[in-house]
Amino acid sequence: MENLFKRIYKNELAVMLTMLLLLMLTTFGLTLMYEHVPILIHKSIYQNSSFWESFLINLHNSMFDFLFLGVILYYFTDRINEKRKIKEYKENIEDVRFWFKEEATSKIIANINRLNKSGYTSIDLSKCFLKGAYLKEVKLINSQLMGAVLEGSNLRSAILNGSDFKGAKMHYTNLKGSSLKNAKMKYIFCNETNFTGAQLDDTDLRNARLINSNFKSAILKGADLKGATFENSEFVKANFIGAENIDINEIIKAKTLVGAKFDEEIRREIEKLKPELFRSSGK
Repeated sequence: MENLFKRIYKNELAVMLTMLLLLMLTTFGLTLMYEHVPILIHKSIYQNSSFWESFLINLHNSMFDFLFLGVILYYFTDRINEKRKIKEYKENIEDVRFWFKEEATSKIIANINRLNKSGYTSIDLSKCFLKGAYLKEVKLINSQLMGAVLEGSNLRSAILNGSDFKGAKMHYTNLKGSSLKNAKMKYIFCNETNFTGAQLDDTDLRNARLINSNFKSAILKGADLKGATFENSEFVKANFIGAENIDINEIIKAKTLVGAKFDEEIRREIEKLKPELFRSSGK
């Protein structure tokens, strides 16, 4: 029972509803007992039955006022408090921007999770130090991550659609199963990055360095690959259908293209120069 009261006390809405319930019980109880309980005070206006009738009427009015005005007041107060919290979380991130220490990473992760929990997915993380950050299934939609350090971070199954990663460092980053649709990844540097099953539809990968990385079953439909390099990267069963500006001289530097899908013309050009890319090892 003591723990129940503590939980109610910490929850503002629960406190308000508890007070409303007590007021309703008091009001209805006194109203139902009015004709059965004699007037015990026989002094001044207290001896008049009209006073107690008016008292009960006003008590009913107070109950309805509390119900409607209280709910409205709580709603706006809650909104104001929520905005203050969001502002605080964003300021916490701003305070450690450009701070290249593990402590900064921990603080940023905590505030990203708080913002996500509050329903905010568009976050400014540009120039933030997120080396080795655990951000599995995080939602960073239309967020700013320009120049962010994401080396060794775990972004598996993350929703990163429309976010700007221009110039971000993404060595050893785990992006397996992540969604990067319409993301801006111009000039990113990826070395041994895991893009397995990643959705890169319509992603801007111009001048990206995608070396020694794994793109198994990745979808690159409509991606802009102008100036991108793929040295020693694996594209097993990757889908390049509709990808734009593929440089044949660069894509043939990939480690393997076994099972990869290309527009017919692009595939023919690759096969002319390096057909073994489409063959499994040992065949």
